[in-house]
Amino acid sequence: VRMFFVCYKEYRNCEKELVNYYDVTPDIKWIKSLMYISVFMSAFTIVSFYVKVLQIPYFIATPLIYTYIVIKVLNFMPRKIEEIRAKNLYMEKKTEEKETKTMEDKIGHKVEKWVDEKKFCQSELTIKDVALQMGTNQSYLSSYLNNNIGMTFQVWLNTLRVDESKVILVGNKETSIEEVGSMVGIPQSYNFSRWFKIVTGTTPYQYRKLN
Repeated sequence: VRMFFVCYKEYRNCEKELVNYYDVTPDIKWIKSLMYISVFMSAFTIVSFYVKVLQIPYFIATPLIYTYIVIKVLNFMPRKIEEIRAKNLYMEKKTEEKETKTMEDKIGHKVEKWVDEKKFCQSELTIKDVALQMGTNQSYLSSYLNNNIGMTFQVWLNTLRVDESKVILVGNKETSIEEVGSMVGIPQSYNFSRWFKIVTGTTPYQYRKLN
């Protein structure tokens, strides 16, 4: 009886905590039923010891009741574990998204500064080189370019170079197309013309002529 009241007190405390913790409180009334059943079985055990006629019903009831208890616990625990796991995964995802957003903000400023300093005009740059210059790593940089700018590293780099070359082509008519390519980091004239056409849809020569 004392154990019942100790358990019942804890049960009431748990009920209050669950109301505060969950938006939709999980049903745990079956636990209270198990406590009442336990008290009943304790009383039944004592009575059946003295009243022999009750021993057969007692022997039949005992395994049935314990089977019921086991089934209830086995049904309840996986659901609760799955619920806790889902909540933990949700919290981990939110934390990861927050960290990613913070990292993207930091990388965004670094990318802007790197572009403003026109470091893309260096030739033979790799994503590893650029990440080191920015003070980050290539995985974060690649993720930022794909998710926020919508370009792979190579396309983004050569788009910056082509945009810069357009200014030089129009502003410095005396500079040859090959020299312009070298100035923006694409020294091979064929590669420069190829990337220029990919980005603008026209060749450097045609662009200069039209502008």
